[in-house]
Amino acid sequence: MNSIQPAAAARVPASLRAFFVTPYDQHADRNGQEMTLTRAITAPDDSHDLEVLPMFAARFDDGFEIEVWPEEISSGEVDVQDFLRAATQAAEAIQL
Repeated sequence: MNSIQPAAAARVPASLRAFFVTPYDQHADRNGQEMTLTRAITAPDDSHDLEVLPMFAARFDDGFEIEVWPEEISSGEVDVQDFLRAATQAAEAIQL
């Protein structure tokens, strides 16, 4: 996983659990597995161009970490837009 600069990644106030469901081939073997969203990536940096954002750092129960797009997150309990808003506010506070 790429290193993420603090200004480009907001720590999640509380880790959020969700299911990984991807329409893409990469990591399709993990479809349906639970993951913990650990931070939102909301600002461009050396590893993330603006057109790929927002993304989220996620950790599976076996410790495997990836970055996921909002369309790869599925959960009846996680509102991705609320999560993104909270993470963006945290990132802005870090930049102050």
